[in-house]
Amino acid sequence: MRNVLLASVAALSAGPALASDLPTKKSPPPAPVVTEYDWTGVYFGANLGWEWGRANLTLFDGVPGARTNHGVSSSFIGGAQVGYRYVFPTKFVIGGEVSLDGNARSSITITNVVGNKYYEWSTSSSGFGGNVVAIGGYAFGDLLPYVKGGVAWIDEDLTLTPVYSAFGNAAFGTSRTLVASGWTLGAGLAYHFWSNWEVFGQYAYMKFGPGDIDYTAALRTSRASLTVNSIAVGVNYKF
Repeated sequence: MRNVLLASVAALSAGPALASDLPTKKSPPPAPVVTEYDWTGVYFGANLGWEWGRANLTLFDGVPGARTNHGVSSSFIGGAQVGYRYVFPTKFVIGGEVSLDGNARSSITITNVVGNKYYEWSTSSSGFGGNVVAIGGYAFGDLLPYVKGGVAWIDEDLTLTPVYSAFGNAAFGTSRTLVASGWTLGAGLAYHFWSNWEVFGQYAYMKFGPGDIDYTAALRTSRASLTVNSIAVGVNYKF
């Protein structure tokens, strides 16, 4: 009887020790959390590209037969933009942007013959233009395709040079500045590549005018309109 009791005590004492030697099942590590880039926020950046346009100029001087002539130009462009975007839970994106761009003062020279008068027109942008647009898109993780549209403006210098006119055969030039307003539509694709940095490429179409300018010294009035296409690439930093 005594031996049975001693054996029972020994077995009970060894139980916890044997249990501590058994392998334990550990919980699996938590799955990594995948976070998508948040396009919401204020951003600013710079852009560089190319634009080409077409100018339409009509001369009004009281002479029957006055007509509109056309010219085309192209130029490098560059500038800066600042804006704000908001991403909905459905991944739709809305926002607004303001931009200011300059070009290489591209010029358009147009020849217009009216009656027995010969005129040479030269119109060139002063180097600055800009727009205020609304933006809409859909976020695919690090990719954001978008469209945009709004108001646009451009600063033009227009010069009228009558080579032969009622003032004589001497050539002289009369210049005026026109700040033309219009509208713009475009589309682009932005890509988040690191931290809060983004790159983008976009196309835009702009239409300005028509706007009238009086050349008081030459007793003439002209009506100018302008269409512009542009492609640009750029970089933004989002706060």
